[in-house]
Amino acid sequence: MLQSLFSTWPSTLLLVAGAIFLLLALTQGMACRRHWRRQRRVAAMWRGLWLLLFLGLAVLGGGGALALRGWQGLGSETPVLRLTASQQGPGQWVLQLDFPDGAMRAVELKGDAWRVEAIVVKWQLPALLAGVPP
Repeated sequence: MLQSLFSTWPSTLLLVAGAIFLLLALTQGMACRRHWRRQRRVAAMWRGLWLLLFLGLAVLGGGGALALRGWQGLGSETPVLRLTASQQGPGQWVLQLDFPDGAMRAVELKGDAWRVEAIVVKWQLPALLAGVPP
């Protein structure tokens, strides 16, 4: 839990910074409107420039947070099984399967003609941004 909190801090900080810049942009927009209505065009233009700057920073913060979250999701993996094989004798094997929920299962195999296959699913960026767990 604590490790996942620290791994999401950078994206959370970027998201919070984006939200703060958005609030600043809204206040500048209201001030720009107020100056425009009072016929103070130069002051309104300055407020408009500040509005554009804060909007740009808000978009950068929010976009950066989403991109960082997606990047972190691309590298995360979830184990589904731990397999341990031990040879008991010629042509006799015992496989121990350990599942993430704590369940264990032992399987005895006879012969040497067996194999283990796995299919690994890695989500693409749009699915990760939608919040699909690995």
